Amino acid sequence: MQRLYSWSKLGVNVHLSVADRTLDWLADGLHSCAQSDCAAGLDASSADLAWRRDGRRNVIELKGSEWGVFPTPEHLYLHSDKLIDDLVRERLGDIVILHAATVVSPAGRSLMICGASGSGKTSLATALIRKEWYWLSDEYALIGSRPPLTIQGWPRNFNLKERSFADFPETSALPDSREFGLQDRRGRLRFFNPSSLRPGSFLHETKPDTLVFPVFDAALPAPRVEPLSNRETIRRLAGEFLTKTPSTFAVLSTLVATCTSLELRYPEPIQGAGLLENL
Repeated sequence: MQRLYSWSKLGVNVHLSVADRTLDWLADGLHSCAQSDCAAGLDASSADLAWRRDGRRNVIELKGSEWGVFPTPEHLYLHSDKLIDDLVRERLGDIVILHAATVVSPAGRSLMICGASGSGKTSLATALIRKEWYWLSDEYALIGSRPPLTIQGWPRNFNLKERSFADFPETSALPDSREFGLQDRRGRLRFFNPSSLRPGSFLHETKPDTLVFPVFDAALPAPRVEPLSNRETIRRLAGEFLTKTPSTFAVLSTLVATCTSLELRYPEPIQGAGLLENL
């Protein structure tokens, strides 16, 4: 079985070949928000990624060569999620990539929620989608480097950490939702398509408006926001760019000069999203 993941506005396709039908249930949920077609007649050797079973071996082939062997089928999903991200990123061309979730209010105000893993980007974005906001990305904000700056949508599944499961119980029952345990501090991860949470909520493009740097603090009685200076914004933003090209500095400078920059401290994502909604 062949699957085609298509990022049409970005001009990028990724092919996955599934050689064993017992793995189809996992492939159904992998980047489900970008599955545009199931292509017939695609040779496994020409696929970007291929999954196959070999006895107890669960194998990923990357561009025709064996890339990794894993103990369980779930490992195929977890590693392929990252590999698809990498394949898209290497084909993007003149795009600057920022580690950020991007959401847009019904009135058109965009928030780039930027910060390290565990700061709450996905949880805050999910809470705002519940409030009728639109989304462009979870992990990666794709910024065109030519003026005027625009953020391009990347339809990849959201990746919710176990700490936030209780805040969004409905995500466990969404079509193609997948949940896996990890052997690290993150505990369990839940992958889901945010367009299943709110159909029609994906946007292909927006303009940058506000930068938000979240800080989770369970001891706070209520969330609060504080403006950040340009110097502090540069310090926090610079380390979150995944691309390091001459265009990166120009994008960084433009974002700092044109965007409002805020720190959000919050004890739980629903309250934090409520404060962002009413700024």
